[in-house]
Formats: sequence, structure tokens, C-alpha cells
Amino acid sequence: MDIKNMVDYLLTCPFMSEFATELFTELTGDEVSQSGLFDDGEQSPERADMAGNKMLPHKYALVARISSTRDTDRIRAANFSQRFLEWIDQQEQLGNYPTVPNNYQAFSISASNGRLTARAQDGKTALYEIPIVFKYWRFVNNA
Repeated sequence: MDIKNMVDYLLTCPFMSEFATELFTELTGDEVSQSGLFDDGEQSPERADMAGNKMLPHKYALVARISSTRDTDRIRAANFSQRFLEWIDQQEQLGNYPTVPNNYQAFSISASNGRLTARAQDGKTALYEIPIVFKYWRFVNNA
């Protein structure tokens, strides 16, 4: 799965700019509101059929650097997380998924509650993470 497809998908979230002014790949910038999408990779198949087709969960983490000195900053991040979970759930209900290659079929997408994962040494910023799981079938190429 190409991480760029997931980045492009997440950028369709109409309020992403409230969480991240920039969305990097595999990197979180040093400035507040710089965000990154980290690819935790395909996990063990959840299902497989006799032909060798597999349903695979692929895990990602949406991580942003937020200001962490005030409660209002942390509350804003938590509120974004809740709205983002609702947006992902809406996309799931609509069957709106990231683009997948020809021998793949999207199955589901979900996100988990966001959380503060690490504070900077100066105590002024912290990393806030929202886990995402995208499940898809990968079909054996019978060409």
C-alpha cells in the first residue's frame, strides 16, 4: 500500500487544517501544527481464502506537534480527535476509502482515540497521536 494514497485521503478531511498546517510522511516537523503520517505497516492477515487472497490490516499513526502548555491546547487536540473519529466513521459508512492498487479491494477504515504520546524537553510542545487502521483484501495475481 502506498502511503501517499493515505496522505491524499486524509487531506480530504475538511477540517484537517485545524490539526495540521502541514502533513509530512514519516516525519513530524518541529513547529506547532506540523503533522506526519507514520506507516506502521501491514499486520498479519485476519483472513485468507483457499486461493491465497488475504485480508490485511494496515496500521498508520497520524501524529501532530501541538502546544502543550495550556489546557485549551490539549482540549483542542482532543476535540479534533473526536471530530476526526466521527469523520472516519462517516467515510466508512459511505464506503469512501483511500485509493488502492488494482489487485486490492478496500474493506474498512477506522481510527482510535487520540492521545498525548511524548512531551518535548522544553515542555512547550507535545506529540499527539491518532491511530488509524485500514483493512483491505489483497488478491493473488492470477495473470
